[in-house]
Amino acid sequence: MLKDWFKNLNKKKLAKEAVVGTGSVVGRIIGLALKIVVTVLLIAICSGFLFVVIFSAYVRNTMKDDLTVTLDEFSLNQTSTIYYFNKDSQQWEVLERLAGLKGDRQWVNYEDLNPWFEKAAVAIEDHRFYDHHGVDWFRTFGAFYTVFFSDTDDVFGGSTLTQQLLKNVTHYDDFTVKRKLTEIFRALELEKTYTKEQIIEWYLNAVFFGNRCYGVQSASLKYFGKDQSELTAAECACIIGITNNPSAYNPYLHPVANKDRQELILKEMYDEGYIETEAEYKRYKAQKLTFGTKEELEGDKQRIIGVDGDVTSWYVDAIIEDVIHKLMELKEVDYDTAETLLFNAGYRIYATIDMGVQDIIDEVYSTFDHLPAGYVRSSTQDLQSAIVLMDPFTGDILGMSGGIGKKEYSRGFNRATQMERSPGSTIKPVASYSICLDKHLVWPWTIFDDSDQVRLKGTSWYPNNDDGQNDGGVTLRYALQVSINTVAAQMVDMLTPQVSFDQLVNKLGMTHMIVPNDVSYAGMALGQLTYGETVREMCQSYTPLCNKGIYTEGRTYSRIEDANGKLVYENVPESHAALSETTAYYMTDMLCNAVNHGTGWLSKFGSMEIAGKSGGSSAWKDRWYIAYTPYLLAACWTGYDIPQNMGSSNPATGMWKQVMQEVHKYLGYEDTKFGVPEGMKRVTICCDTGLLASEACEHEIRGNRTMTLYMRPEDIPTSICEAHVYTSICKDSMDAAGDDCPEASIVKLSVLDTDKYDGELTLPLYFRNGYYPKQVSPDNEEAYKAYQEKLDSATRYVLDQLIPCRMHNLDPDTGWIIEYPHGYLINPVTGMYYDKEKDILIDQYSMLQIDWYTGYLIDAETGEFIDPHTGEKVYLTEEELAAYTTPKYQRPPGYGPEPVLPPEPTEPPQPTEQPGPDEPPGPTEAPDVTPAPTPIPTMVPTPEPTPEPTEAPWDPTMPIIASPSPSPEG
Repeated sequence: MLKDWFKNLNKKKLAKEAVVGTGSVVGRIIGLALKIVVTVLLIAICSGFLFVVIFSAYVRNTMKDDLTVTLDEFSLNQTSTIYYFNKDSQQWEVLERLAGLKGDRQWVNYEDLNPWFEKAAVAIEDHRFYDHHGVDWFRTFGAFYTVFFSDTDDVFGGSTLTQQLLKNVTHYDDFTVKRKLTEIFRALELEKTYTKEQIIEWYLNAVFFGNRCYGVQSASLKYFGKDQSELTAAECACIIGITNNPSAYNPYLHPVANKDRQELILKEMYDEGYIETEAEYKRYKAQKLTFGTKEELEGDKQRIIGVDGDVTSWYVDAIIEDVIHKLMELKEVDYDTAETLLFNAGYRIYATIDMGVQDIIDEVYSTFDHLPAGYVRSSTQDLQSAIVLMDPFTGDILGMSGGIGKKEYSRGFNRATQMERSPGSTIKPVASYSICLDKHLVWPWTIFDDSDQVRLKGTSWYPNNDDGQNDGGVTLRYALQVSINTVAAQMVDMLTPQVSFDQLVNKLGMTHMIVPNDVSYAGMALGQLTYGETVREMCQSYTPLCNKGIYTEGRTYSRIEDANGKLVYENVPESHAALSETTAYYMTDMLCNAVNHGTGWLSKFGSMEIAGKSGGSSAWKDRWYIAYTPYLLAACWTGYDIPQNMGSSNPATGMWKQVMQEVHKYLGYEDTKFGVPEGMKRVTICCDTGLLASEACEHEIRGNRTMTLYMRPEDIPTSICEAHVYTSICKDSMDAAGDDCPEASIVKLSVLDTDKYDGELTLPLYFRNGYYPKQVSPDNEEAYKAYQEKLDSATRYVLDQLIPCRMHNLDPDTGWIIEYPHGYLINPVTGMYYDKEKDILIDQYSMLQIDWYTGYLIDAETGEFIDPHTGEKVYLTEEELAAYTTPKYQRPPGYGPEPVLPPEPTEPPQPTEQPGPDEPPGPTEAPDVTPAPTPIPTMVPTPEPTPEPTEAPWDPTMPIIASPSPSPEG
């Protein structure tokens, strides 16, 4: 019972409490909720405070360096510009603008900015710009609200112009809280350092306007074809409207969207008071926008590489490469990095080009019509050419061309600066001649033996001359005149190829000769290099010859400045003494002789003195001409891009002349001669002894053996040549006069008396200017032996080697001349030889016996007749058989009986008919031609090998031809 009572009591109590506690529970719930809210707020406040403290400490300790921003540290992507000096305006003007990989940018200072740009930018992007300190907190809190309570993708809108500038220069624009906070603090720091005007200047020069344009100047030129200062408010609003979304508001691609954006900006400008009256606002809004064209842009004479697709000139291509390589050196970076710097750092580059000179080169190289005729044409490709023209005294490259015809694309393969081709004989002046002169190993009058019998000390290699001939004893001056290969080889042998190589690489600026194989005789003597040399480097290697021995490196630009005009690099060309002034004079004198009398005569114009050297690679695959006047130096190459034979004609000489002749007219250079170094004296030297010449030296048997030139007093010899002495010479045979020589044929000429000179003399076998026969084939033993005997006695200008005249050595019985060395009698009418001992007639060329009746040669082995004109075997015709009764030739008076007639000749064999397959072979039919007659036994000499009938040994009885044509140059 009690238990039940308590149960009922509890039920009632609980019921009562439930009724009473209902309000209490609600109150407690509300209280609990308030406690939770308060707790959350307290936590949030504490957390926020803690975050602020921690972030402040983080900012102060960790991000301090990141928040301090100096705009000078950031190099905006600015367009580099190449300038040239305009002689007419006397001002530096734009030659080319180089837009970078990210586009074109041209800096405009704040005071020069069109004010409408600033007003438009502030009105649409940041209308509280002049009131805040870098951050617009109203827009910033709005941006945070957007982050937490909006689904929009525009996560961080509301950046100020200051913040936008930071994103442009730092490229720090990822969508993170850290980035936004960093940007806020950086903006605050930035405005502590820079004024509003400086920030606006940077912003308007940094912002991207589409179409590869950065900054308002590039955009103004691109879209309206005029300078930014000339734009109206409507045009400025149009350009500023692009920044919000360059793709969506491009006026070329989306003109309607751009117009809508422009009108919105004009409305904001009016609302902000930048456009003062409604009438102005309406006028600007109604203004028709006329966008500039590419033609109008080009009319501004400012080409932009990489923006408008313009093709750069060969000269600009060369400057670009030169500056890139210099930046690699200065900045210690690779090629790609240096290229990026050049195209994006806003450099100012001052070119050495002379636009008048370049215009002349462009005119000559604009068409293939200016190529001289005579070269071997290809069926698959056009002949090409390249030229570099420079001032050898300053190193300034005034003009160049890397090819003939229209240039199709920018920064292509430049034949003037990048192509490597064998320089051929143009290497001789700088690799052998000048070095030997400078080391006093030779003089211009030094005699060399141009002979195929010479052997070099350091190699078994020895070259042929291009004409296949040898000139015997020649002076150094003459060897250069006709470009004798053997002489160049002998000089390299004096030096060693290593000495020549070192001179070219270390003193003459040849950087492409870097392979070991180029340290060779063929490379240094004849220019047969592994890869070759460039036209530019070959040109500058000649500068010591033009400028008193001073080498000056060629340059395409004089200085580089940064975007602010601060000097980055002063391009003072490398210059040093490579040769003595005397050597330079001698080389110029000899190269002038090569132009006046040798391989360069086609380059002459007016009375201008020219010093030059032509050259060609093996098989005539390259043809060169490098020459200079007292004013300018130019190197020209011609050839096919895919090397092939172009013939021995040298178009490079003609191309060089066309350019240089017009350039000298343009520059007003008068025809003049090269000067002589101060203090040098004019003297005449004996070429054989190197002493002062005597009268006898001028009247030597070989001709004038003297050379007149200028020498330094200390180099002038003090004694006179006594080695040349007069003697009696028969001018018909050029041998010592004999008793039988007619008095009218005897003259007084000098020869060398080696006993009167104890120095070294070059005594080759041949006369210097003589005409020499081709060598007889060694297969003809007797003829070859006779030829060698004549060579052995051919040094007929040395006193103790003179032999008596053989032309007037008469047989006392017949009055006929006695032939040397066999002692045959020479028929004065036919020139044939008569052997008194064997009583036979001998052909003076082939040395074969001659048939008395027909004049045919007789084969020594078979006795058959040989036609002396064709060298073919012949059979007597019926007419010849009928006339075979009386000798055609007579013996000398008083010699031998009449020859006995040969037996009657038989018919020559007829072709034999072949029997059929079933027929036995029949007898051979009799020939239908007459066989060769059997010579009388007393007339047949000892058998001898059959020679080539057209080959004839040198007839020592014939006079020497003194002035042969110059051999072609190699």
